[in-house]
Amino acid sequence: MDAVLFAGITVRQVVIGIAVLAAIGSVLGFLNKKKVGAPKEHLVEKRCNACRWKGSVSKFNTKCPKCSKPIG
Repeated sequence: MDAVLFAGITVRQVVIGIAVLAAIGSVLGFLNKKKVGAPKEHLVEKRCNACRWKGSVSKFNTKCPKCSKPIG
């Protein structure tokens, strides 16, 4: 682990650098995560006649998220 690769940089330093960059990338990815789904102004409360599921769906959606049947 203390073998010099180039210009005085060791294998250990490279491994630590990669780990730090991966951790920073993970934190930045978590902080910049976009919310998935329809905007709130596009949501309506619906009830599925087939399976009795009730919840918010996009007003442009015509299928139940539980059973995939048309929502009335």
